[in-house]
Amino acid sequence: MGPADIYLDMIFVPEPYWDMKEPYTDVHYTWNGPLNCTVYHANIGHYPYVQIQLHQLEMPTELDLSMIQEVVDDSTLLPASWTTSASNLTIAGHKGMMINATSPEGSVVRVVGFSPDSDGGQGRLICLLRSDLSWSFTKALLESMRILDSELASK
Repeated sequence: MGPADIYLDMIFVPEPYWDMKEPYTDVHYTWNGPLNCTVYHANIGHYPYVQIQLHQLEMPTELDLSMIQEVVDDSTLLPASWTTSASNLTIAGHKGMMINATSPEGSVVRVVGFSPDSDGGQGRLICLLRSDLSWSFTKALLESMRILDSELASK
């Protein structure tokens, strides 16, 4: 997926199907200024039940958890006007965060974010994953996630 090889065990996704979209350029407006990037996006499942994005920044940037949350908040993955709560977690061996978004009707989606090449320092990659699956399936999917690119996996 762009500059990184990402493994997910899709047994947890109903009707598993990987639909890679064309990369596009984007700008995230953060407290530290604009971040120009290329976004690699894939839908997983025919619904899609899961969406994954890899944001490759033009320049190395300090990618702590608050910056990653700013990118999540600015992405198209979080439904507008839903109630959100955030927590920290480890994803594929990297420090990350998860936002639970709840609709007024009680539907829940989860968006997780982490940087496979920084762990709180300078980096150029931010991986985001949105799941409409139950928490048990989302958790299993996240636990199966691996960064296979040897350069990124070693950082």
